[in-house]
Amino acid sequence: MSPMERFAADPLHQCASQVPGMVYQFDRRPDGTYAIPYASPGIEALYGFSPTDLRGDAGPLLANVHPEDQPAVVAAIEASAATLGPFAADYRYRHPDGRERRIHAHSIPERLADGTIRWHGFSSDITQQYQLEQRLRQARDLAEASVRAKTAFLATMSHEIRTPMNGVIGMLDLLRVGILPGEQAEYADLAHRSALHLLRVLDDILDHARLEAGRMTLERRPFDLATTTLEAMELFRIQAEQVGFILHADLTAGPWRWEGDAARVRQIIANLVGNAVKFTRQGHVVVRLERREGYLAVIVADTGIGIPAETLTTLFQPFVQGDPTFTRRYGGCGLGLAITRELADLMGARVEATSQVGVGSTFTLLLPVAPPGTRTFTPSVTGLRILVVEDDPGNRALIRRILLTLGHRPDLVADGAQALQRLAEGGLDLVLMDLLIPVMDGLETTRRWRTEEQRTGAPRLPIIALTACALPTDRAACLEAGMDEFLTKPVFVDQLDACLRRFAGERPGGRTSGLP
Repeated sequence: MSPMERFAADPLHQCASQVPGMVYQFDRRPDGTYAIPYASPGIEALYGFSPTDLRGDAGPLLANVHPEDQPAVVAAIEASAATLGPFAADYRYRHPDGRERRIHAHSIPERLADGTIRWHGFSSDITQQYQLEQRLRQARDLAEASVRAKTAFLATMSHEIRTPMNGVIGMLDLLRVGILPGEQAEYADLAHRSALHLLRVLDDILDHARLEAGRMTLERRPFDLATTTLEAMELFRIQAEQVGFILHADLTAGPWRWEGDAARVRQIIANLVGNAVKFTRQGHVVVRLERREGYLAVIVADTGIGIPAETLTTLFQPFVQGDPTFTRRYGGCGLGLAITRELADLMGARVEATSQVGVGSTFTLLLPVAPPGTRTFTPSVTGLRILVVEDDPGNRALIRRILLTLGHRPDLVADGAQALQRLAEGGLDLVLMDLLIPVMDGLETTRRWRTEEQRTGAPRLPIIALTACALPTDRAACLEAGMDEFLTKPVFVDQLDACLRRFAGERPGGRTSGLP
């Protein structure tokens, strides 16, 4: 039996023959020439050569790499040879059948006794994956352009609607100050209230559009929460008196100082009080301020119609109301609570709701005592070396600044291949991994590194997803791929700091282990 026949009968070779793509050994000889001493049969479909064609010289294969990609591929080979770190590259390949394909190659090197560097690895055709990623990027670009167009349209419509409304409301104001006799004054007052209601609806729509487009900005100044609460309640006092129930403030002794955007906090409280007033016909609406552990709480409790339990789960979604008939009976467009939740999230606050049909509802705004950006961070977990894998330059700069503020040392890379190279160099305590990154996505990058850890017996490195993909299925995919935690963008300083603290003792050189 010839050597090739004996090799073909080897179980490992039989296994490699069934793997999609090509399993190979690649040599860089001391004189700088390249050879492929072993290639599985997949080389024929992938590169157009037989398993034995390139044993003496791999030059013909390299010559078919796209000229624009050849320098990067050779540089990656030489860098891997110098450091004995993993080789990973994506490149275009001109197949002898005339088609251009996208190839991904990954391998692990070792140094042989004669000085030869030998890589053991695999190559695969990622043309379809690349084309899918391109279509996804195009779809994302179109979606972003659509959001920008919608934002511009809404801004234009806001201007065009507000200009005539200013005249309508102003003239109605003049008519209400005593010029008209009794019945006509009532008509003017009704028209004035209707115009103000239309203006509030317009404001809600524009606020929702700004939040959706990520264009809402918040101020941060000290203010008195009790005063802001009373100002929000005053907007509804006449309405409550007309219906005939009590609108009452229960404010215990202060001080009630908070640092944030007073106008937006007033808007949240006004939304909650306005909803309570809208759905209450007898009894009371009471607004209380309380101190809870780590929070200042604004509590709005009513004796209104109540909310069914099955509706509470969707209550904060846009354009959703508790009952389809509510719009006709009570008015509104179903945006107030959605905006309330989104504004609270931007502030690092929370909104909670409890209710019982026929008894009433309670909504609670929880404002953190130390709002985002004002906290003094302690040094118990500073100095972590953190790899940030993020392709967006703006996000990289933001996360870098947050980590530096927390006292950590960030390393920044822009794609999955760079991440694997940096991981192979070692010296890291933790990874923040985006999902939609070039070359290979965050899921595949994580899977490959977990495989490498198992192969080498290296300690498990904490990998935390930091992504704008926020669906439950995204979280499940991250955990399945080997990630240890899942954070969604936008991430707040307190949120990221708390997550890093949980993993601080679980780094490779740390004090404990036992990751989830």
